Amino acid sequence: MDLLNRQNEKESLEIQATARLLYDRADNIDLIEWIIILLLPILKIIFPNSIILNYIMMFWFFLSFVFDYFIEKNTVSAAELKKGFDYYVYGWSKEINKKLISLSKKHKVKNASFFERQVNNTGTDNPRGVKNWYTKIEENMPQEMAIEKAMKENIYFDKGINNLAYGIIVAFVIFVVILLSASGLTFYEVLYASFVLFASFTKKLYSTYFNLKRVEKINENIDILLNDKEVDLLYLQTEIDKKRAISRTSNKFIYYFRTKNIHKEVSNL
Repeated sequence: MDLLNRQNEKESLEIQATARLLYDRADNIDLIEWIIILLLPILKIIFPNSIILNYIMMFWFFLSFVFDYFIEKNTVSAAELKKGFDYYVYGWSKEINKKLISLSKKHKVKNASFFERQVNNTGTDNPRGVKNWYTKIEENMPQEMAIEKAMKENIYFDKGINNLAYGIIVAFVIFVVILLSASGLTFYEVLYASFVLFASFTKKLYSTYFNLKRVEKINENIDILLNDKEVDLLYLQTEIDKKRAISRTSNKFIYYFRTKNIHKEVSNL
């Protein structure tokens, strides 16, 4: 099966490594943003009359747009690289877009050791890599069946990572509700804390939850259509491309802790 060979070609592996690099960058920026938007209100509670802290919070208001820009930029670029990889590996294009290859080479020059690890290691190695990306594909498997299996594997990984992230958010919200209920604060004080003092945190928590739900909905739709005998694989791929461009999902830390188990589960399916 060409898919088996194409996914491990040098350019394919480097495209995948570049996508991972950019997704990781988006995750790192997102993590820093989480820390700042939680830390600033806490500091404001401790130092309510600090003028310097007020200026820092005003400065952060504008800086947060820069953070959001780079999160979106890296996520969209990574999604385009994944799209180029899949279209080539699936046999829908004869070669990977030259623009994507050029972008990959640019990042490889600056991150040589990262690329070396990524292209030589599989998803179950330590450190994990991008070799043998689609594990359920077998020799002599019809192209359409191989693509369907690759798509199902993609959805399974998403669910294994994002469902945990979704659960963490729900558990956190429940914890906060219980904490506020036991604190003796009035309803007004709770609203003030949620939508004024911790407004940035509340907004980010909601947007992350909303994005996870968007990905979940797309995955459910793909899963249903994959069971249709008349399925349009190209349409399903556009849906996969769409969900990959949604930022703040498939967190790399959750992926790190879950990847080996998910690989084992996929292998046993």
